[in-house]
Amino acid sequence: MDGAKPVAAGKQDLEEALLRIVQQHHHQSLCQRQQTGTSVQRRTP
Repeated sequence: MDGAKPVAAGKQDLEEALLRIVQQHHHQSLCQRQQTGTSVQRRTP
């Protein structure tokens, strides 16, 4: 089972990259909200 290890490592890299992208996007939207001065009110279900 030599093929299993690289796949697992690749999956971990993918998850880390995805997490980084989500964090960057969240940070950017927070910065944009602060710059514009508008607060978006979220409805809680």
